[in-house]
Amino acid sequence: MNVILRVWAIFVVAAKRLLSQKWLALATIVGLIASVALTMSVPLYADAVYYRVLQEELTGGDVDEAGAAKRFYPPFAF
Repeated sequence: MNVILRVWAIFVVAAKRLLSQKWLALATIVGLIASVALTMSVPLYADAVYYRVLQEELTGGDVDEAGAAKRFYPPFAF
């Protein structure tokens, strides 16, 4: 029972500190969101680049000025 009360007290103190420093908590949340977004965007960008290179290799570099393939082959259709 004593352990449960200690854990509850920790949560109460943490909640009081978050409520008393609202702008600091908001800045922390915004920073975490920005760091997760940046971390997730790098693999997505790399995957898009690899897909574009694969598509250019399959079409033989035959793309129009908008970047779309004139002859479309699905990925891994050799």
